[in-house]
Amino acid sequence: MKKLLCFILILITLISPVTYANVYNDLDSAPWAETSIQNMYINGFLDSFKGGLFEPNKVITRAELVAVINKMNGFTEASTINFKDVPDTHWANKDIKIAVQAGYVSGFGDGSFGPDKPLKREQLAAIINTLYHVESKTISKPIKDFRFISTWAVQAVANIVSNEIMVGFPSGNFEGKVLLTRAQAVTTLNKLILSDRPTREKWLASQNNLPTEGSGGPAIEVPVVSTPEIISKLNLVVSRMNSRVVPTLTTELQRETAQIIIASITRYIGDDAYDTSADVTKAKGNVALMNNIEYQAFKNAITSKISIGDLSALNDVFQLIDISK
Repeated sequence: MKKLLCFILILITLISPVTYANVYNDLDSAPWAETSIQNMYINGFLDSFKGGLFEPNKVITRAELVAVINKMNGFTEASTINFKDVPDTHWANKDIKIAVQAGYVSGFGDGSFGPDKPLKREQLAAIINTLYHVESKTISKPIKDFRFISTWAVQAVANIVSNEIMVGFPSGNFEGKVLLTRAQAVTTLNKLILSDRPTREKWLASQNNLPTEGSGGPAIEVPVVSTPEIISKLNLVVSRMNSRVVPTLTTELQRETAQIIIASITRYIGDDAYDTSADVTKAKGNVALMNNIEYQAFKNAITSKISIGDLSALNDVFQLIDISK
């Protein structure tokens, strides 16, 4: 069970995937990845792949990968670091700085980043293991070529495979040195989104701020705030929803749901006796119509644009909700 801190975050629910029309013209060359690619595209995570072609069997580069990961996680804060091979005019300059700031990639010792370098399977495993909270489990099927995996990637590969985020080949090998195709990389990232796995930063924050299962967990500490302060926080949330969240939403259903939330909070600001329960029901009904990828993009847009401090201050106004995931 997950206890969520305010009205905006009660929208998590179990939802079914939706099938979309083809968004790229060349996905028939990788039919096994078609649904994953479509889902990632429809929610704006594949903006860097343009022109009607995805080229699913082409190797993915470091720059292309970080552009996708930043989008799907709502990362926006950029580092000030400059790499000698990433000029200001490079299409991924900002995304690379954002990825470095997020801490899941870094440059090389010579001051380069290698934006156009292809990625190996073991490198993706290491990136995922660094970025997400991946705990080690027992591997059901032993990896035959473990001894050939780079020393720095051994634990990451073990964690990723044991959690079935990436799997080996029918031969029993992981093939860590094999270059990743765009289809393979996006399919793996899509799997992470569908599993709603939090980044390590958000997982650690949840351990510090949220109660654990059962009676032994720490209690949520809700600050005592005056009515004027509550109204100030609510006004700030409405302002940021309008200026920062809504412009980033890509589907009509996402935008409609955001407007329900904005309207509900606005009504409450004008009348603190206003009952938000009907709005909650309507918003949750909309979320139930979203596929997992569409919902994840919606949640990321909110949580990455509005601070958890502002959200948690709304506890006195909107009830905590338990949601099974």
